[in-house]
Amino acid sequence: MSKRGQLSGLPNSVIVLVIAAIFLVMGVIILGGIQETDIVAKSLSTSVANETVTPTGVAVSLNGASACKSVCTLGLINNDTNDIIITAGNYTFVNADCTIVNLTSEFPNAWNVTYSYTSGGEACDSANLTVGGLASFADFWEIIVLAVVITIVIGLLLVVFGGRRVR
Repeated sequence: MSKRGQLSGLPNSVIVLVIAAIFLVMGVIILGGIQETDIVAKSLSTSVANETVTPTGVAVSLNGASACKSVCTLGLINNDTNDIIITAGNYTFVNADCTIVNLTSEFPNAWNVTYSYTSGGEACDSANLTVGGLASFADFWEIIVLAVVITIVIGLLLVVFGGRRVR
């Protein structure tokens, strides 16, 4: 009886694991590239009028910041209590993060912020979810390789210690 039969599946298992790894990496790279294209990252344009925020000495995010790949363009900022226009020297605004920081104690109350932002919309959200799913699959890679190795070892042990068949 030949005991080499158990090892014949080893090259096939290794080839399947290598091909799966290549497809996994290619998928992440391709989806990451699609995610960054302008047609996906800036496909949706939205305007927001009088969003109420209370900025402090630290960055406060506008609601547009939660959109996928959002970039904000600031319009007008008014003080909520007396409707005074707040000028640019009193705050800093970061377009890429859609955040605002109050630099003065002159306007401590809530502010009404008017702005617009572009974002990726559903296409960007879907690309993010897919990249995240592929990345979470990579967490199980060690378990898959371990399962293949254990299967081969158990098969070898059964062949070695399985005993002879009586005819």
